[in-house]
Amino acid sequence: MIRNRTRKTILCRKTEVAGSFWKRARGLMFRRVKSLPRDSGMLFVFPKPGRPGFWTPFMRFPLDIIFLDSSKRVSDVKENLKPWRMCRPNASAKYALELRAGRIKETGTRAGDLLEFGV
Repeated sequence: MIRNRTRKTILCRKTEVAGSFWKRARGLMFRRVKSLPRDSGMLFVFPKPGRPGFWTPFMRFPLDIIFLDSSKRVSDVKENLKPWRMCRPNASAKYALELRAGRIKETGTRAGDLLEFGV
């Protein structure tokens, strides 16, 4: 479960972790679903902080992405990233959380918020 400690909201209950190079490279591409379930997400864990690029080829649905620094504080957010698009955070990130499009707005999550999860 990933919780926004600042806003006291739950971002997702089920989290798939992409900690290896290959899992990060594949991400959510080629999934046969038309949307992520409201309570699911994919957490990307990078070997070191940086400004990772995200691209969404072969995606069937839009995403919200929350970028986090090493202390799990939100450093940037990207809302409603459509398939076949690219983005990069404006600030350094150690983690990135992909969620169903609209979740950032539903939970009120924004830069500076502190998230809680075990990784």
